[in-house]
Amino acid sequence: QEEFFWTPNDISSVLNNVIATGKTSSLAYLLHTNYDVMLPDETSGINCIMQACYYNQTEVLEVLFKHLVDLEVDINLNSTVDSIGRNMFFYTVMGKDYSELLSFLFTNEHANKLKCTAEGLRVQDSYGFSILHIAVMNGYDMISKLELLCRKQLVEGLLMVDGIYGLTPLLLSCVLKQNYLIEHILTFIDGSESTPLLKIVNAVDKHKRNCIWYLYHDIELNIPMVKDLKYSNLPALDIAQNDLSVVCPYVTSDSILIQLLKIGCSLYCLDADDMNVFHRAPVTQAVLDNIREMRELKYKSI
Repeated sequence: QEEFFWTPNDISSVLNNVIATGKTSSLAYLLHTNYDVMLPDETSGINCIMQACYYNQTEVLEVLFKHLVDLEVDINLNSTVDSIGRNMFFYTVMGKDYSELLSFLFTNEHANKLKCTAEGLRVQDSYGFSILHIAVMNGYDMISKLELLCRKQLVEGLLMVDGIYGLTPLLLSCVLKQNYLIEHILTFIDGSESTPLLKIVNAVDKHKRNCIWYLYHDIELNIPMVKDLKYSNLPALDIAQNDLSVVCPYVTSDSILIQLLKIGCSLYCLDADDMNVFHRAPVTQAVLDNIREMRELKYKSI
C-alpha cells in the first residue's frame, strides 16, 4: 500500500482554511506536524497569526500563541511584518470586531511573552501608513476603544504622517469627512495637558493644507492598500487587491469646525502651489459669530 505524505504546501492550504473557520481542534492536530506557523507566504509575507487576526479568531490565536511559547520560540511579533511592512495589528484593523481583538492581544499572557504589545502600534508600512491610518480608512474608532490601554502609543500614532500625501490620521479623517472620528480624536487630544495638541491639530500635508481646508474641499485619494500582491496560499483572505480610491464630498460641519478653532487650529493655511495665497474656509455666519465670541472672551481674560 502506497504511503501518503503531506507536503508543506498541503499543510499550509489546510491550515489556512482551519484558521479562517476557527477550527481549533483541527488546528491542534496540524500543529503536531511541526509545521512552522510563522512561515510567511512567499509572495505576500502573511503568516498564520496575521491571518487569524484578520478573521478575528481569538481562540485560534490563543492556540498559536501557546504553541509558540511552549516551543520557546524567540520571536518579536511587533516587528514581524509582511512584504509591505505590515505587522499583525494592521490585519487586526483590516478585519472586523477589531477593538475586542486588540484588547485581547494587549492583555494576553502568551502574546506578551512573544513581544506582542502596544509598542507594535508604532509600526508604519512601506507607504508610511500606520495602524491608525488603516483604522481611519475603515471608519474604526481606535481612540475611544483603546485610550485606557495604550494612550502613549495612540498619541504617537496621531503624529505619524504617511509617505504619499503627508497626512496624519486626523487629517485623513478630515479628508474622508468622518465627523464622529474627528470628534473622538479631538476629545482625546484635548483631554490631556501632556498631549502635543497644537502640533496635531495644526499639522499640514505635503500641499500645506490643514484639517479645516480638507473639511471644506473635495479630494480624491488613491491609497495603496495591498499593491500587486497575489495571495497564493491564502485564497480565503479576500482583502483589497487594488488601490483604495475615494472621492469625499464637501460637507459643512460647523460643530467640528468650531471645535477645531477652539483647540487652536488655524482658519487659514498655505497652499504649496502658490505660497503667497492663503485659502480661507467658506464658513457660515454661525461660525463667524462663534469666532467673534471666542475673541471677545480672550480679550476679556487679558
